[in-house]
Amino acid sequence: MVHIMHFSVFDVLIVTAVTASSLQHHPDVSNDFLVTLVERLDRQEQEMKKLNAEVAAVRQENKQLKSVIQKIKVKLDAQTFMAAENNRLKFQHGNHSITKRQVQQGNLVSSGCLQGPQGPPGRDGRDGRDGIQNPGLTVDSLKQIIGLLGYQSPLQVGNSSRSSVQGPQGLPGRDGKDGRDGIQGPPGPKGDPGYLTLDILKQMLGQIGDQKGLPANTSHGGTVYTRWGRTTCSTHSKLLYKGISAGTYYSKTGGGSNYLCLPQTPEWGKYQDGGQGTGSFIHGVQYERIYSNIFSTTNTGGHNLPNQDAPCAVCYTQTRPSHVMIPAKKTCPAGWTTEYNGYLVSNRDDYARTEFVCLDEAPEVVAGGHEDKIAASFYTAEAKCGTLPCPPYVDGRELACVVCTK
Repeated sequence: MVHIMHFSVFDVLIVTAVTASSLQHHPDVSNDFLVTLVERLDRQEQEMKKLNAEVAAVRQENKQLKSVIQKIKVKLDAQTFMAAENNRLKFQHGNHSITKRQVQQGNLVSSGCLQGPQGPPGRDGRDGRDGIQNPGLTVDSLKQIIGLLGYQSPLQVGNSSRSSVQGPQGLPGRDGKDGRDGIQGPPGPKGDPGYLTLDILKQMLGQIGDQKGLPANTSHGGTVYTRWGRTTCSTHSKLLYKGISAGTYYSKTGGGSNYLCLPQTPEWGKYQDGGQGTGSFIHGVQYERIYSNIFSTTNTGGHNLPNQDAPCAVCYTQTRPSHVMIPAKKTCPAGWTTEYNGYLVSNRDDYARTEFVCLDEAPEVVAGGHEDKIAASFYTAEAKCGTLPCPPYVDGRELACVVCTK
């Protein structure tokens, strides 16, 4: 058995030496790693030699003890036999005799007296010494040694003839994505009164506007635009006031070039009645050359549009602070709200200049204002090829328009 153990340890050392030799040529193993491995194997070999010596000494000691026990047993057997024969010869008398069977059963002792009952069992003896464990170097112990040398995982030993050593641990990975927002907690306690801020001021102004009948402002603000030719606003806006379209007489080169939406009921300041002769005069606006095949007459009460007085409405958006009039378009950009559609109008080309405004596509008329009077005028605006690219523009075609808010 000792010879077999020596042979197994020797085989393991040979396998380990061969493995270390193959690791020396592995591209992922450094010289320091091999030196450390060899030193550990040398120390283990020395420990194995010491253990083998202890095993041999124990075996020799066991052999000697076994020989002594055998000799003692032989002496005891001889003494027991002689004592039994002597007792049988000494105590034979009459019909009574002590047989060898009685002596073997333990009923008599050498003195011839009867033996008492059997006593209680003795205490258990002490545990023997631990045996010697085979310290041979296995593949698992070699993996553990390589793992202790700082590598992430031990030596991988597979079915392939070439073993490999895993490299050092890589860099940490990137942080993961932030988690989703948690559930909102309960509201905190009410704080102390603060200073007057812009938002609070807007709210105060909005409340004042409500008291005066004006649309309330919000934190987002709003915008104001004029809807020419109508007395109402779209469903997206509030009516600030409705009025009468006005401007400078169509043939005058002075005065203002812009159109105005005058309220139906004026409020006067200080005044001096009578014409001063050198002032700037404002007239109402009449529709001129506004054709029914372009504009709808559903809101005219059956009247044709030419020579009718034009109304207007000033509208307010509560939450959309921006507005724009886009000429030559009928749709608003994505994300914008359409307030109304119409067609571009201004004064006639050979008269005094005015601005272009967007006249609603279904205009209304001012009641009783159907007479041809001295007035400012609305003429439809047409495209003129030349500097305008045609196509897409068409010479002489009326231009649409749209008013948008956001």
